[in-house]
Amino acid sequence: MTVVRKAISEDFHAIYPLFAEFNNPNLTRNDWQQLFNNCFESDEGFCGYLMEHNGDIVGYIGMLFSKRIIGGIEKKFCNLTGWIVKKEFRSKSLLLLFPALKMTDHVLTDFSPSREAQTILKNFGFNELESIVHISLPVINPFKLFFNKPALFSHTKDIQNELLSFERLNKIFNDHLQFKCKHLLIKTNTGLCYIVYTKVRRKKIPMAQLHFISNPQVFTDYIDAIKFFLIRTHGIFIILIDSRFITKRPSFSIEFKLPIPRLFKSKSLSTREVDGLYSEFIALNL
Repeated sequence: MTVVRKAISEDFHAIYPLFAEFNNPNLTRNDWQQLFNNCFESDEGFCGYLMEHNGDIVGYIGMLFSKRIIGGIEKKFCNLTGWIVKKEFRSKSLLLLFPALKMTDHVLTDFSPSREAQTILKNFGFNELESIVHISLPVINPFKLFFNKPALFSHTKDIQNELLSFERLNKIFNDHLQFKCKHLLIKTNTGLCYIVYTKVRRKKIPMAQLHFISNPQVFTDYIDAIKFFLIRTHGIFIILIDSRFITKRPSFSIEFKLPIPRLFKSKSLSTREVDGLYSEFIALNL
């Protein structure tokens, strides 16, 4: 008999063997366990749904819950991740998705769906969140670098002190401290920009995958200083920027079309209001 029930943290050891089918050597057992640790301290009490057949775990869909203040209104988010079903049970895959579709009071996201999942999710009302990534190349304008210098902060205590008067940004910073993601704060005469990113490798090249930019204008104006900082301190030569995070394509960058777009489902939010925080990108350091 096949049944679907809520997955809780204690189910991780039984579910873990399924993740081998993702064939991602960069993710360890401890990384996957983050999906089961209530890492964003939600009060939902579960971390997804699992499918059991005669006592064996044959399917799973992860759910990372969070609450965000968007436009002064609290919004509930559910990031779908790790949707996987053993081959012989894939005809029943939708049984794992149906509970999520009933969460009509949540903003649903899936940032890395498979091609099959993309087709299914679009059929159930998901829309494209992002299809273009700007690849910022390690070319720096020396004039902007030396005559347009901001103050940059990357140490925890420095950023905490600078964000004390910014309640929303301070909460984001503290909520993400436990993870491997990195933080950068740019302070200028025209404003402040707080960035959250992960250091990743694509084709063995270290890159910064940006997940949040608080002030797109400051980011664009001072991207040369940001590039120089990342090269000098982390050996990162390439910056990956989802196009919705900024208003114009950075200089010395190329556009890359995602093979499978990021998806979301929301009654009230636009694409620009949905970032990559509180998600699998952060929990798994993707």
